[in-house]
Order: sequence, then structure tokens, then C-alpha cells
Amino acid sequence: MNTKDRKDIKDSVYGEKGTERRDELDRNFESFKIGLLLKKAIYLGLDSGIADDFEPQKHLEALKVNRK
Repeated sequence: MNTKDRKDIKDSVYGEKGTERRDELDRNFESFKIGLLLKKAIYLGLDSGIADDFEPQKHLEALKVNRK
């Protein structure tokens, strides 16, 4: 039985790595994965509940000071 590995199938379907089409698909897939990770992080934050003693204005000021 002759089986192909995943890389060979990907190259034959989407083009070889380094071609315009393949690179565009890879970039789009990376963007999609980042979007999924952001969505997961947002829901984890929302599901964690309300933070006690959190003052957004003070927090923002602290972030601005630490950024400099």
C-alpha cells in the first residue's frame, strides 16, 4: 500500500511552500488561529467573573507609566 504523508498532500493541493497561493493560505490560517486564541482568552476572562477592587482608570495610568 502506497501512502502519502501530510506534507505531500498539502503541497499537491495547495501548492508548494514559497508560492504565492500557499503563502497566502498560510497567512490566512495563522490569522484564523490568532482569532481563535483571542476569542478563547476573551471568554476565559468573561467566565472568570467580576474582579474585586479593580479601578480601570488607575490600572490604565499604571500601564502608561510602565510603558515609558
